[in-house]
Amino acid sequence: MKKFAKILLSGIVLSVLLTTTILCAACVPTGEWQVTVDYDTTKGTVTLDPPSEGNYYEGGTTVTVTVTAIEGWSVEDVFLDGARQTLVNNQFSFVVEDNAKIRVNFVKNSSEE
Repeated sequence: MKKFAKILLSGIVLSVLLTTTILCAACVPTGEWQVTVDYDTTKGTVTLDPPSEGNYYEGGTTVTVTVTAIEGWSVEDVFLDGARQTLVNNQFSFVVEDNAKIRVNFVKNSSEE
């Protein structure tokens, strides 16, 4: 949609063409991006929701990550692209904007004697 605006400058009317189309390529990422997950499968599980073939997601998709340690192990820390994440009820969410890497570290529970 195009509009004209008239601006009065010292008695001179200036017509300016205004374009109301907003271009924001960075606002909603486009394309498919892959989320890779690195963790020891013998110590726990990491699931992505919504599930996706090969962990490929359209830009702008919100992905919820659930981390669960097996018995005898606990989640030590979780990183998304190198930034430590805080889990709430064993989960965190993020919006896919580019390829992403999730790293989960588990730690063995100390035995009670």
